[in-house]
Amino acid sequence: MKYRITKYNSQYRVENGAYSVDDWTSVGEIGKEFNGTKLSLEMYLRVEKKYLDSISIIFKNFNSKNIIVKKMEKYFSFEEIKKKTFDMPYSKTEKIFKKAKNEMILDLDEALILATLVLRELIWCEFTDINNKFKIQFGYDYYMYCVCDNLKKNSIKKIEELGLFVDIM
Repeated sequence: MKYRITKYNSQYRVENGAYSVDDWTSVGEIGKEFNGTKLSLEMYLRVEKKYLDSISIIFKNFNSKNIIVKKMEKYFSFEEIKKKTFDMPYSKTEKIFKKAKNEMILDLDEALILATLVLRELIWCEFTDINNKFKIQFGYDYYMYCVCDNLKKNSIKKIEELGLFVDIM
């Protein structure tokens, strides 16, 4: 099954699945206004944290300790990335970024650093559980997916309690 995990409320989707509310879709839109509210850095970071917390919930759902990096794409040097990692510890981020490559095995903390860079559109990759129990994929417009046989109802509930929406695709 494929589970779509997003900040977008499903009740605002039209027939073709498009989202009908004017909302931000990228870190690059910080400072822009949506529905009368200016997207601040703090607002962005709160939502980003929800996505990272949902990844932690997925890890726990499957009792996973490690993932494998797949389809790694690096778009920038670390010097360029430092400009957009406003709240991240540089030494740890730099270490993970520089060694990150396809088929690399990461623990949860390392995966969350890479996931942050993906959400900020600085790199792109997917994660596959080391035991092939699940995959985490990132899409355009701040979409994230969990591909697995079964995401437990309790895990879905925890993700939704974060303020995110889980749709079965």
